Amino acid sequence: MLRPRVPLAVKGRLHVATEGRLTERDYISDIRMSLRIPKELVVLLRHECTDPLSLVEQVLGRISGSDFDGDLDEAWVVFDVDEHRQNPVAQARFARAICLAEANGVNVAYSNPCVELWLLLHFESQTAELNRGQAREKLKKYLPSYDKALTEKELALLRPANAVATARAGQLLAKAARPEYKEFPFLNPTTRFHVLIERIKQLK
Repeated sequence: MLRPRVPLAVKGRLHVATEGRLTERDYISDIRMSLRIPKELVVLLRHECTDPLSLVEQVLGRISGSDFDGDLDEAWVVFDVDEHRQNPVAQARFARAICLAEANGVNVAYSNPCVELWLLLHFESQTAELNRGQAREKLKKYLPSYDKALTEKELALLRPANAVATARAGQLLAKAARPEYKEFPFLNPTTRFHVLIERIKQLK
């Protein structure tokens, strides 16, 4: 069972690998820059991975090097849930990714079904189950031109609503963690993207 395992305060750098090449990195970079946090403190790792297990394995390889301070730095992986539960093989690899990350102190910021849920929470609550297509359709009511890469105009709309989105995401996560929900962390909808964002804010 996935549980956050992070210290009370960030003392070093955050090494972050996102499965998505655009949305997640754009949002993280915007938060960092809006808080005037040096880019050296939020290291967005480059990779060629296409699934969570490969992503976790590559991050483990990166943090075993001299550039990672195991006493101060934190490692994070960011990925969606939905597309990795389409068949038994994908489900097994996803479960392995969660276990491998947890066993090695790598923090997971997942979104179920997808990162668009996190963006949607900036504008409205979402408690009913939905798929990727539905999440994007609902998001386009607020960001009509959204297409993976976040524009400056879209970021300007998202930025002031971060606290509201964080509160809504926290409520979903608290519900998912209740004992009666055996699917945790797969309960739809849930996201831990806000947990990573709160860690970034602590670097200020």
